[in-house]
This record gives sequence, C-alpha cells and structure tokens, in this order.
Amino acid sequence: MDLHRVFWRELELIGVRVYERDDYAEAVRLVHGGQVPADRLISRIVPLAEVTRAFEALGDGGDVKVLIDCGGGA
Repeated sequence: MDLHRVFWRELELIGVRVYERDDYAEAVRLVHGGQVPADRLISRIVPLAEVTRAFEALGDGGDVKVLIDCGGGA
C-alpha cells in the first residue's frame, strides 16, 4: 500500500478485524479433527525466496492458496 498516496490525497483508511481469538481456536479444532481438509486447501508450499512467483501464480488464478515456508525448506 502506498501510504504517501493516502497522506497526500488526504484519504481515510479504516481497518477492521474480522475474527476473534475463539474463531482461530475453532478452526484449529476443525482441522485437527479432520472436518476441514486443510491439505486440499493449499495449492503448494514454496520457500520464502520464491514469494514473488507465488504471488504471481495467485494473481493469474493458477493457485488458490500458497503457503510460504519461512524456515527455508519447501
């Protein structure tokens, strides 16, 4: 996001938080219990060094969800 554009055009930026802590706990419970097939939700896992290509694939519609591995492995 270009914050200079927001500043110079005197735009108003409003943030919201959609999820509560309990929502995350419930999501973890559902994935752990097998009710949510998390392995099918992630299109692929890529190392941090390939993050640019991952975003390009998302923008092209080639992937649905890409997990970025910040630990260095894929």
